[in-house]
Amino acid sequence: MRNIGEYAQWSIGGPDADERGYESVTAQMAGGRVFSEFTPFITPKFHLGENPALFTSGSCFAREIEHALHAQGKTVLSWSPDCGLSPASFNRYNIFSVLNDFRLAQGGGYDEDLMWETPIGWIDYSGNDVLPTRDALVSARNASIKIHKQIAQADVFIVK
Repeated sequence: MRNIGEYAQWSIGGPDADERGYESVTAQMAGGRVFSEFTPFITPKFHLGENPALFTSGSCFAREIEHALHAQGKTVLSWSPDCGLSPASFNRYNIFSVLNDFRLAQGGGYDEDLMWETPIGWIDYSGNDVLPTRDALVSARNASIKIHKQIAQADVFIVK
């Protein structure tokens, strides 16, 4: 095996890596270096106010921002644990998918031809859901559209 450098591996992999989280990082790994040597210095260029209503959209990075803000008690309109949908249901990896969610929320018609049954369940090509039944998928899509309508109440929109 070739030497790829002591910090080439971020953390320990394997089937239970997600459950172990950052506890799997050792000092000899890239994750260990970041957590022990990196201290960000941030100078905010703006302030959001006491408790702005926030809405995020985009990839899993946007979901992480959303969860962090929600955990801090901020008003997050785009997702909360009681919305009934998995956070992953809102992952969007290109601007066309993001725009489609808002187009649907503003009254655009949903094309149900984008839903297909596959060996792993029903998928929605305009979203990120895989659900066991078509009805469950339609219900999830309608819930997502309802949530996206809340952008009108947002003070801050974060897209990533």
